[in-house]
Amino acid sequence: MSTRATRAYENGEKPLSNWTAADRDEINALLERFGVSRKLTLKELKSILQWHCATSWHHTSKMVNRTQFYHPLVWLFTWDAFENEHGDLVFPAISDVTPDMIRQIDPQLVDMPQHRIDGAIRTGLLK
Repeated sequence: MSTRATRAYENGEKPLSNWTAADRDEINALLERFGVSRKLTLKELKSILQWHCATSWHHTSKMVNRTQFYHPLVWLFTWDAFENEHGDLVFPAISDVTPDMIRQIDPQLVDMPQHRIDGAIRTGLLK
């Protein structure tokens, strides 16, 4: 695995195949902290990740395969909410994300998870 792929894993980014039911439960707990009652299934989470959450790609084998890595916080909030001063994405642990933390980044983002879920339902991404 490349150094950059290792750093992406450390940053909470993962290929689609590595997102698990435990990750889904963590995302659902995050949604609940933001007042969203809708629970995602693992299939729905992976669909959202695939369509909205690609954060980087990395070479992942001797064959120099390109593998997309994903993180749900770029969909639930905004991409630039997690950029550092160098323009790199730096994600907090999902379990550490609270409304107060997001309020410090941008108060308007606190309502974003509900808007994202509502939009995904309206567009048919979620049922």
